[in-house]
Amino acid sequence: MIKIFIACFFVFVTNFSYAQETVYSNDNKQVKSSEAQQGMQNSEVTTYLKDMLKKAEMSGSFHCKELVATTLSETEEPFNKFSDTQKSVIWVKGKFARMEVESASNPTLVGSLMIIHPDWAYGYDKRSGFWLRMPMPSGEAKTTYSNRLIKLLDNPTVRIVGKETIEDKKATVIEYQLGDNIAKTTCKEWIWNEKGVTLKSESNIKSDYTINAIREDYTDYVFEDIPDSLFEVPKDKVIDNPLFQGTTN
Repeated sequence: MIKIFIACFFVFVTNFSYAQETVYSNDNKQVKSSEAQQGMQNSEVTTYLKDMLKKAEMSGSFHCKELVATTLSETEEPFNKFSDTQKSVIWVKGKFARMEVESASNPTLVGSLMIIHPDWAYGYDKRSGFWLRMPMPSGEAKTTYSNRLIKLLDNPTVRIVGKETIEDKKATVIEYQLGDNIAKTTCKEWIWNEKGVTLKSESNIKSDYTINAIREDYTDYVFEDIPDSLFEVPKDKVIDNPLFQGTTN
């Protein structure tokens, strides 16, 4: 059960922000423009991102539905392929978030509950009745969960690649790269022009032996005040996740 919560935790955190420390490859072809071209591109992108961040902040608290479809493919024999889908409801208020899984390919995930605070993530263990506490990744406490753009302001690979309409909502499409010494990630997002939040995203994560393709669709947005009680975790029911022993205070 613990492994299930760990997987759910990292998907949830990834869905709302990009907390990983990013190392950009010097040989990335998309970054090989002249300094003048790069400067003009970055200026346009920075202006756009700041505008969307402002709109997301003005939009305030919200809840929506999320559908995540994941396909993991091996690049070496026996070339196994695994697919998974998960439907959830998400509530977001500033730096706090809550996710409840409504349906999933893995039935043990149905009914799972995750709550995110600025410094900690909590996963509810249905069997024990306790909340497993996990530390947020470095720098995550400063990231606002009502948008997915704040971590991209310092990413030189971000490009605006088009305009599209999703269910009558006008969106701007952006692409960017994330990466570290283990995996390289190419991301594409459809940002709702009116509200500054994500309508759809596609990510391809390539490592030495696997390719992980993730598609996320966000629908049924409702922008309204959300009571703080929705993000409360009973203190007497919290235990530290044993997989993170030594990293908690």
